[in-house]
Amino acid sequence: MSWHLGHMAALDFESSDKDADTARIVTCALILGGVGRTPDVRTWLLNPGIPMEPGAIKVHGITDEHAAKHGQPAEQGVGEIAKAIAEVVAAEVPLVGHNIGGYDLNLLDRECRRHLGDSLEGACRQPITRVIDTMVLDRQAAPFRKRISENQGPYQMRTTAQTYGLDWDEEKAHDAKYDAFMSASSAY
Repeated sequence: MSWHLGHMAALDFESSDKDADTARIVTCALILGGVGRTPDVRTWLLNPGIPMEPGAIKVHGITDEHAAKHGQPAEQGVGEIAKAIAEVVAAEVPLVGHNIGGYDLNLLDRECRRHLGDSLEGACRQPITRVIDTMVLDRQAAPFRKRISENQGPYQMRTTAQTYGLDWDEEKAHDAKYDAFMSASSAY
């Protein structure tokens, strides 16, 4: 069976800032799905334990106060997320996301080191080798695409989705669940 017809696990994070080395997870969505499979949607809201950058709050709309009141402790949430990812990796299901290799997996790795004392691959007890990055695929398919506008880059998720005929809802965007779903849709 071709990889794009099998089961996938779409992954996305919203975080406290843009630098994977310093950012903290605020929300996470993991959607297990694929052709012929009812999606299994898992989401987390974490209290990052540090003030978020104003730009990050503007993007995802979750305030420090909301995360502190409704989010689970970061160590607990990171442990649950790492366990869920370990199950996906052990089942040999590919992880899919937009810029997942450049940001999301690095963010989770840093959070695992910070809160669990081990790398992401250590938490998974094996290397993570099945990763589908829709940004990488899009760059390969259209290597010379120009910026769409001053506010919309050539390979951001919105551009990728619109390029391949997916409906994009800016009101729903930057919610980890919506972004994970759009990444998975872009992979098909």
